[in-house]
Amino acid sequence: MEAVSVDSALHSEDREHSNSLLLELENLGINHSMSKVVVCLFHHPNSSSLDMQIRCDLRQPEISQVVKNLEHLNILEKAKVKNTGRGRPSYRYSLSKSLPECIDILLRLEQQKIDEKLHQMAEIRSLAEQISGKSE
Repeated sequence: MEAVSVDSALHSEDREHSNSLLLELENLGINHSMSKVVVCLFHHPNSSSLDMQIRCDLRQPEISQVVKNLEHLNILEKAKVKNTGRGRPSYRYSLSKSLPECIDILLRLEQQKIDEKLHQMAEIRSLAEQISGKSE
């Protein structure tokens, strides 16, 4: 399992609580990179992609995928930074909701996955009962 950690610049109590939150989310099966970015943006709103890469110890492709997913969930605000030169536009990112609201959204997604698995398990049991009833 990947080490759970957040920005070492945080106050020790904030860091401890954030690390505990990340560990619990990971234990539940929620995407580790997504959890890290949400917690990072809570502590450091208005972060660039590079800021998140450094603070979350994630690679740029991971950050891009997480940003895309968080935008899809409507929990990320993206502000375009005025570019002085050529090249790709750059953005600053912040949470569009409170940390508890963001976590609730992630938990609801996980609950949907659990509900789907429970439904699949019920289907499997039903099929097994149908098969065993026919063979007797």
